[in-house]
Amino acid sequence: AYALDAGHPCVVHCSDGWDRTSQLCALAQLMLDPHYRTIVGFAALVEKDWCGFGHMFATRCGLTFDSDGNSPIFLQFLDVVHQMVYQVPEAFEFDGELLVFLALQALYTGFFGSFLTNCEQERAKLNIVTDTVSVWEYVKTSMSVFLNPLYMPGVFSGSIANRLDGGAKSILIWRDVYQRDSTSVL
Repeated sequence: AYALDAGHPCVVHCSDGWDRTSQLCALAQLMLDPHYRTIVGFAALVEKDWCGFGHMFATRCGLTFDSDGNSPIFLQFLDVVHQMVYQVPEAFEFDGELLVFLALQALYTGFFGSFLTNCEQERAKLNIVTDTVSVWEYVKTSMSVFLNPLYMPGVFSGSIANRLDGGAKSILIWRDVYQRDSTSVL
């Protein structure tokens, strides 16, 4: 993001193209473009750089019978976004509740069709768009639950890359996801 912010062209490449490419490109866009730090913009970013790019949600999230290839790639992305929201909350229209909802209810439950398959072709073949509920439609109807009261639109109209600290002391355990009380209800 720093190189892009300085006007330098960048190439992002991953051996498979599904995992790190989506992570890095989406995170860079989130840092550089305030539109993607809104709820509608974040939904568009995930749809574009994860769903549309062919991230293998079914395989990576363990929604298939074959455990080969399971890896929490999208959950890692959400964790990094959580770190950004924690460090610069006034730059994000959404708060941590949206990220927790995506991590704990939308990603692994299979309730929403958005993250059920490995690619657009599978989504079309299984009629995912017409036969399931989109996580983003739910988010839009429940938007007030996910609004960040600290959000200051226009204050961070450009990059937040220089406001973020990736040092070990700045990274927090995402307690609402990784250390959630087992008796709590989602």
